[in-house]
Amino acid sequence: MSKRYYLFGRPVAASLSPAMHNAALRALGLEGEYTAVDASPEEFIKTASGLITRPDFGGANVTIPHKRAAIGLCVSLSPDAEAAGAVNTLVARAATGQGVTGH
Repeated sequence: MSKRYYLFGRPVAASLSPAMHNAALRALGLEGEYTAVDASPEEFIKTASGLITRPDFGGANVTIPHKRAAIGLCVSLSPDAEAAGAVNTLVARAATGQGVTGH
């Protein structure tokens, strides 16, 4: 199954991340797609929850203004994310298939 990867933020239209990450996926011969998702702070949790629970979810980067709110999506946090009170990356818990870990 091809994995889906995301950048959650606002604004993200000018982000170079999709081009960079999609090029890396192709260069490595990996199936997948990296997409920028522009979500308002009011929409973020609902939007992200719908995507991170999909079976094809591979992971996501989180940028301003959602770094603190992303904690609420995580079933566990890395020590660095816990200390910072913010999440930069959501990683699918492949071993259990249940939820994401915030890093």
